[in-house]
Amino acid sequence: MKELTLDELAGKLDTACFGDWFYNIDTGDFEFLAEYCDKDYDDSDTERFDNDSYIPLPRTYDLNDYEIMKDFSMSVDDPVKRNILLTAIGGKGAFRWFRHSIEELGIEEEWYAFKHAAYREIAREWCIRHGLKYSVTK
Repeated sequence: MKELTLDELAGKLDTACFGDWFYNIDTGDFEFLAEYCDKDYDDSDTERFDNDSYIPLPRTYDLNDYEIMKDFSMSVDDPVKRNILLTAIGGKGAFRWFRHSIEELGIEEEWYAFKHAAYREIAREWCIRHGLKYSVTK
């Protein structure tokens, strides 16, 4: 089995909103199931993953992006920017308002680096939970 990299796993987690990733422990390959996008999808597509060879990666609702946005907002040193971000996530349309706010504040790069680091940590915990070897670097 090949050693996984946390960056590779974090990249897969970043696309979890489009479907589900499965890791094949026998081959070391990832497979993607996009049930919402594939017009030919049927329930038999998921059956192939119902065995001990496949481990599902965390799904989008497991990632808790809202909590990651909140943690990022709290980490911003500038109190004005921090307040803008916390206000943005405080009500309806939090994800849209947050995205708009980071663009307006010019801190998109900082946000995406923070989010990637959070996903790397989730990936590390996933590897440990499943007894998989991983490396920190690419």
